[in-house]
Parts: sequence; C-alpha cells; structure tokens
Amino acid sequence: MRVRIIKSEDCPHCKVYIPRVQSSGLSIELFDGDADENQDLLDEWKIGMVDGARAYPVVQIISDEGKVLHQFPVGTFSPRAIRYKMRELE
Repeated sequence: MRVRIIKSEDCPHCKVYIPRVQSSGLSIELFDGDADENQDLLDEWKIGMVDGARAYPVVQIISDEGKVLHQFPVGTFSPRAIRYKMRELE
C-alpha cells in the first residue's frame, strides 16, 4: 500500500504539502493533474472542479497494483491521519 498525491504545478498548497509528506517516510507516488493524458483518470476518480479548475491536492491510498482503496476529500491531511487510514484498510 502506498500514497498517491494528485497535484498541479500551480497549486501553492501542493508545493508546501508534498515535501512534508515525503519527509514523513510514507511511500508516495506523485500524479500530475495538469497533464492532458491524465484527464480521463481524473474524471474516473471524480476529482472535482472548483471555479472551472480541478482542486488540489488530492490524497489517495492505493494498493501495490495501483487500485484506489481510499480517496480523501480535497486538501492536506497529516501523515499521521494517512497512516491511521492505511492501518484501517489493512
């Protein structure tokens, strides 16, 4: 199990949040929400729009195979909260 963070280059919260999660020791995967080729997946995962643009960051807990096990609402969540949810999903 690992963490996927869906981000945008223009997201000021992402720029602060991602290094914080990376330094926590969690295994993370970054997913580019800006890339045109990723838009279908974002629709499938129901990544919402706010004022005509997708809202970031979005934190997902995914299986080793890449299946989404849990998706948090848009926003930042502490590494402790993410670990707690991962334990629940085991």
